[in-house]
Amino acid sequence: MGSAGWQAITTLMARRGTGVHLSIRITPAQLPNWSQFVPQLVKVDVIRGAVTAPASDRDIFSAPQTRVVKTWDVAGQKEMLELTYDLGRLDDGFHVRLRGSDGKRLAPGLNGSSTDPAGPAMDVVGNADQLQAELLTLLTSTPEVSSR
Repeated sequence: MGSAGWQAITTLMARRGTGVHLSIRITPAQLPNWSQFVPQLVKVDVIRGAVTAPASDRDIFSAPQTRVVKTWDVAGQKEMLELTYDLGRLDDGFHVRLRGSDGKRLAPGLNGSSTDPAGPAMDVVGNADQLQAELLTLLTSTPEVSSR
């Protein structure tokens, strides 16, 4: 169990053609954080991308087949909730990330709204109030699903 109270499978191996479902359970925060307020989870994104081959240049930040594939509005949820998403049949390797947000500062992602319609807005130099910053609190692990 992680320090935030969640578990993550980091790698799942399954036979090609197998149907894969993502199922997560989230218990919203009940206690104040270091800033003395209780974070409010408003939305959860599933981000999926292809696993193709090792990067030829690890300094290039590019994943052209990675995009937000599902967003749930979870505003106002006080009890544990379970979210499921059908990842489809496993034909090729892919990775999955989950992103939680309080929804305060959203903007289209770096690669446009077709890839990430409502991601965290970039901080403005000299105007980065940490108490108003977009709160990304759900998961920092990246579960990966691969085929053999």
